[in-house]
Amino acid sequence: MTTVFGGDEVNALVVDVGTSLCRAGYAGDDVPKAVFPSSVGVLPAEANGMEVDGAGPSKRKLYVGQSDVNYRRDNMEVVSPFSPTDDSFQDWDMVEAIWDHAFRERLRVDPTEYAVLAAEANVVPRAARERVCEIMFEKLRVPALYLAKNAVLSAFATARQTGLVVDAGYRGTTVAAVHDGYVLQKSVCKLPVGGQLLNTLMQKALEGRGFSFKPRYQIKRVERLPGEFSVETLQLPNTTPSFHNFQVEALVADVREALAKVNDVPYDEAAHAQLPTVQYELPDGQEILVGADRLKVPEVYFQPGLLSSFPNLPAESIPRRADGSQLSRLQDVVVESINKCDVDVRKDLYQGVILTGGVSGTTGLRDRLERELAERGPNAARIKVTMPANPIERRFSVWIGGSILSSLGSFQQMWMSKKEYEEHGAGLIHRKAP
Repeated sequence: MTTVFGGDEVNALVVDVGTSLCRAGYAGDDVPKAVFPSSVGVLPAEANGMEVDGAGPSKRKLYVGQSDVNYRRDNMEVVSPFSPTDDSFQDWDMVEAIWDHAFRERLRVDPTEYAVLAAEANVVPRAARERVCEIMFEKLRVPALYLAKNAVLSAFATARQTGLVVDAGYRGTTVAAVHDGYVLQKSVCKLPVGGQLLNTLMQKALEGRGFSFKPRYQIKRVERLPGEFSVETLQLPNTTPSFHNFQVEALVADVREALAKVNDVPYDEAAHAQLPTVQYELPDGQEILVGADRLKVPEVYFQPGLLSSFPNLPAESIPRRADGSQLSRLQDVVVESINKCDVDVRKDLYQGVILTGGVSGTTGLRDRLERELAERGPNAARIKVTMPANPIERRFSVWIGGSILSSLGSFQQMWMSKKEYEEHGAGLIHRKAP
């Protein structure tokens, strides 16, 4: 897609670095061209890789992308560029490496020739937004930039400028009201229940029943007789715990995404104990049987008290509110977000709840949320929860919204150009992209 600013025609790219995946592609396209993990492999400088300034006195090397981060190397850690406490970037060298990989390696373009729309969290410190501008303009030397909030882009992906976006993501679920194309900052609420926690719960539940997860890098298939294979476990002592856990979680996520289901009525341990099991085969040939756990795991959205009933889950790993009390239910967080908005817009928000994000495709989640909101919300409210029917649109809604927004003719005067950055500094982004 070609855009115009300052009398020049410039192509546009859209990039969304989420807490689990990075998505990048061309403005105007239906789906991103590049999708890869946002976690990064980190090695001491003597190994092969991309060298950048490390956090400490020595240098380190980074491995970015689907193949590199999943390739086992001795002593390679797998690290997230995000802060452990929120959705803001913490390691800017990693962030730059992710953007560079997306543009140069995956899209195979020169970023100096493309305007970039970058998605960002709904609440971002001013200094972090300015750092994004500095890297984009000074390191990647893009000619123009725009920063857009995740919730706004998800709303645009469903052709709406007003609605309540419930983004069920990897690190947690963010609820934010969008009104006339802007996030109402006071409405933003976060529930620390997302794909990462659900993966942990599924792993603990199944390990508690005697099953184990052996990731692919540990497996070697050996042909004992013609046509007969067995599986050997490789002994790789210099594998870091972070790499091993990253690989195990990928396996568990496959199981959860295939089998987890939100029940249409509240989960009851006794009532669902005899639920028929579903069989799932792991890469090492092990067949696991999943029964009530496929309902119990996602039920924590609506019954956070269940968290304490999972086996071998350390108490410190159970998320709690700031005051140490039990988490709120998802429906309570939605109502809390709406109640933080002016009375005049609440009706539109109840009628325009948009469920999106990587976990939103869990069978039954939309129907259950709508039912719980009908019981929890005001009696007079007409409640409607919608979500994209296509699983690709649900998982990539932020990127798709960015592709749509940056393609609009009316949007083209919104870009912040490199010339404006040089004249006014990074602080201008707060006016150009509030």
